[in-house]
Amino acid sequence: MIITPVHFPTLRIHQSPDEDDPVDAPLTVPFASGTAALRAGLAACARQRGCGILRLLVPSYICREPMDALAADGIALRYYPVRESLEPDWEALDAQAGDADAFLLVHYFSYPNAAAQARAWCAARNIAFIEDCAHVMERGSGMGELGLFACFSPWKFFPIPRLGTLVTEDTAFASYVPDIPLARHRLRYARWYGKRSVQRVLTAAGIRWYARTTVDTPQAVAHEAMAADRDVLAHTRRYASARTWIRQRRQENAQAIHSFVRGRRPDVLVRQSVPEGIAPYALPIIWPQPAADVVAVLRRRGIPATLWPTLPDVVRHDARSFPVAHRYAACCVLLPVHEHIRPRHLAYMLRMLATVL
Repeated sequence: MIITPVHFPTLRIHQSPDEDDPVDAPLTVPFASGTAALRAGLAACARQRGCGILRLLVPSYICREPMDALAADGIALRYYPVRESLEPDWEALDAQAGDADAFLLVHYFSYPNAAAQARAWCAARNIAFIEDCAHVMERGSGMGELGLFACFSPWKFFPIPRLGTLVTEDTAFASYVPDIPLARHRLRYARWYGKRSVQRVLTAAGIRWYARTTVDTPQAVAHEAMAADRDVLAHTRRYASARTWIRQRRQENAQAIHSFVRGRRPDVLVRQSVPEGIAPYALPIIWPQPAADVVAVLRRRGIPATLWPTLPDVVRHDARSFPVAHRYAACCVLLPVHEHIRPRHLAYMLRMLATVL
């Protein structure tokens, strides 16, 4: 059996007409990607604060590609260690806050991180608090609500090409965010749709077409397009009405896998429960040793489990200062929970998990 790791475009939209369109929410600005939204937000933060060079505190457990793009923009990155819970190591942060201008908190895998504590810590030091919600479908449950701004990646939840959004409730800050006209990247959209069509045919034929063993994080470079695509934005609005159904299905899948793992190996669970009311990005489990072989076995059996992408070079070459980031990068397995996993897929996945747990 093959379980696809992506979402295929479909005409079957589960409508929830009583819900607001998150893309049209006040002070929401679309960009070409979540990285582009973060770059624009940090540039606006630097202008608002009058910084020549923005000094940004970043968690050590983060992907290298967007950090490379921020460094290319001239942002001074300072990596801070995280705890086993993936919350910031506050004691270490106190020692390295110094003259930092901004602080980035990541809500990993759609699990709420310590946003209230982070905001209070930043307010006491006149540091801008920013939320990375790339693994979050929508604001709420303590995610994307307290920061100066938050960045989202809707393409990780909806069957669309890349798209990012910057969300803020601070009208003064919003005036510094660049107003970039929408573009129309017809060739890129056509390539994406054609690729997904071929993948759908291969999946239906039971042919495994995916090969990557890490999370699919496209290269983010300083010269990438910043403008959101007009057609992609239109499709996002179309699929956004399905988010209640998406949230429910992802919750059900995550709860089922979590319950199964807890009954066999509770020691490998990152969290002891799946938070209610969220749309999980994936279900993380932390292996006691490097998990590349486990991921390879699962993928050979048709389950698109993944590892974390490459850590930033500064972190990757300093295991002593960032032990938790290194352990998670090597040992954390992300199991798919997306809404197109049906009961028969789920039953098969649990049988295969039982062989490696």
